[in-house]
Amino acid sequence: MTQALILLSIRENLSEASLSESRYWIRHALSVAIGAGLLDPTDEPVNQNTEYLCTISSSLRERLVWSLYTADLTISLALDAPFQIKRPPSLNCQFVPDVFSVFDRAIINATFCPTSEGPASESISEPPYHAKLCGILIERSKLIRCMYRLLYTVDLDRRTRDALDDGMKPAILLWKMQHLDPALVTSVEARLKRWLENLPASVRYSAQWTLIEHSRQSKEFMLCVHRGALYILYLTYLLALYNGKMARTPTYSESLVRRARQVAAEIVQTWAGLAETQAIEFLPSYCFLSLNLAREVYTQHSGGCTNSEDWYAMWAIRSCDAFLAQGFHRTGDV
Repeated sequence: MTQALILLSIRENLSEASLSESRYWIRHALSVAIGAGLLDPTDEPVNQNTEYLCTISSSLRERLVWSLYTADLTISLALDAPFQIKRPPSLNCQFVPDVFSVFDRAIINATFCPTSEGPASESISEPPYHAKLCGILIERSKLIRCMYRLLYTVDLDRRTRDALDDGMKPAILLWKMQHLDPALVTSVEARLKRWLENLPASVRYSAQWTLIEHSRQSKEFMLCVHRGALYILYLTYLLALYNGKMARTPTYSESLVRRARQVAAEIVQTWAGLAETQAIEFLPSYCFLSLNLAREVYTQHSGGCTNSEDWYAMWAIRSCDAFLAQGFHRTGDV
């Protein structure tokens, strides 16, 4: 289901296309996915999402909302794809180096499902790549590049930033999560763990995710900051989902609250580390949404806990508020 949503959302990140063009890109992505055996064309949820995406407005706000949404799913898909994310020699596209540098440490199986063009036991780990596989890779690369540019452009105007802030409200996050496979939450957590374990060995973080090895002017440093920001995006969706579950649960669930606290603590620790580096002039809006969600979790579901993790999380939230008060995340007169 995640794979289907990624492919069906490609058009929203490419251009301000007309409704007919939108349908074309969606149908094209759908045919590519079906041709590669990535989804079942009779799957009703896939059909429903297809029809809905065809009617999405091409306005700036709608495109940004769906861009942030697909950013999360794109990274998620890249970390759990049925093939290895690396630069195939046959793809001579200018966007490929930037895209693949983001995932240069993702450890992914390179096994591709058997086709009529090869034996059932065929495993594609080296070139030549299957033609359809390359096609899917190109489409995903375009999407990831668009997201990379959107999330880390420092000269966004006020209108764009307002759109980002308005579009990432908890209610919208929860609404979108409800339309995904419920198993996605569990699988995302597992991928996060693997992703962290596969970060470059040369990168060292303190307990608060403060970079202490690379110089702030280095490419490696900026890449790690970007990874950290994307990590916060993952955790934001998870925390929004947990918070929504707690609001709908008639009885107090200690296990659910404990898990939400753990996610909130990880958010504020990661955010504090990124803010301390001051490596980028402002952090994406979802970083601040994450803080607000974390504060909400600790305020509404404190439950009288006094363990060290909760104490540290509250301290980190207060520390991050100091950065917010200084306007550290904004540039120029915006």
